[in-house]
Amino acid sequence: LNMKSKLIYIIFLALPSLVVAQNFELIKPNVEVLKSQLIKTNFAEDGVYLYLIENYKVESEKLEIEIYEYPDYSICGFKQDFQFGIRYSQSQCIEGGGMTSKLTLPKTTKTTVIQWIELISKVYENNNLQVWNKNKTGYVPSNGGAGCYYQLKENLTLTEIEIYCGC
Repeated sequence: LNMKSKLIYIIFLALPSLVVAQNFELIKPNVEVLKSQLIKTNFAEDGVYLYLIENYKVESEKLEIEIYEYPDYSICGFKQDFQFGIRYSQSQCIEGGGMTSKLTLPKTTKTTVIQWIELISKVYENNNLQVWNKNKTGYVPSNGGAGCYYQLKENLTLTEIEIYCGC
């Protein structure tokens, strides 16, 4: 392939992701609604997952399901796809290991993601003060102890938020 053909091929491959992301808007979490939903599930569901169910169309079943080996063999980890190419994954399969989740979004402005993280963190009844690191890529408990840790990663086409909640 010559250079012009390669360029057209690359543009052709990138076009669908640009079209999908074009209409994407990161909806602000409704903290009070999510808090009440968490209480209704007896904190069995993740607040981020409840947020996605509330605000975006589910586009896949739960994928790559992991099951506890004890006592009731319930789901402890999975991935699921949502509208606009959003992907959510969750794992809490290690006993006493807390919960890790990852949210992959179409490229979103850093300011919008920072505001989203600050709001979603209020869903969890945690009295710890959260602070941003110097370059605003990590939002962590100020005392470095138990709580939720948010890590923001960006590239040209995606924004990822990794969240760990535990002791």
